Amino acid sequence: MRNGALDAALQREVYSEPALIPATPWLARSSPPRPEIRLRSEREGMMLDWTVPNGAAVQTWLLQTQTRGKWTTQVLAGTERSMRFTQARPEVVALTCVDRFGNAGPACVVEQKN
Repeated sequence: MRNGALDAALQREVYSEPALIPATPWLARSSPPRPEIRLRSEREGMMLDWTVPNGAAVQTWLLQTQTRGKWTTQVLAGTERSMRFTQARPEVVALTCVDRFGNAGPACVVEQKN
């Protein structure tokens, strides 16, 4: 049973942002480390680069940005190490490592001065 109008409304209103899988902290011995990030301005926008200390295993990245007062969330593959912002430049960037058990480490937060 499908309801196209209901599906569209749920996607637009309830599930508009991606979400992480529930964490299972009892399966991991330690939490992921805090990533190290670097923001730099370019003519085309802004470039965000990041690394993870000690080559720790990362399943996914949780990237949260605030642009013009609105927060957005992106879940990126663990192999990603950079992102380019070509539209509006975010005022705040928060990046979190997530391990394969869904456990999130501490976020690295950078706030841009305008």
